Amino acid sequence: AERDIVNIDGEGNYYIGDRRATKDELMEHLKFRFKDFPPLQVYLRADKNTPAKQVREVIDMAGEAGAIDVIVGTYQK
Repeated sequence: AERDIVNIDGEGNYYIGDRRATKDELMEHLKFRFKDFPPLQVYLRADKNTPAKQVREVIDMAGEAGAIDVIVGTYQK
């Protein structure tokens, strides 16, 4: 299955791949991708300093958009 990579850095900024995005842009992207390319996996990479609440928000957004699978990983710069 095709999947998207969403990143959240330590300051809480969202990225679709390496392109910075607002929360609204991220939601629109997920809705578009799930509508046209189901079923889609989302790979969420969060900096170790990203608040858990923000990670949960992205998981919820993906679910709302129709995600069947969200894979969460952490990274440290």
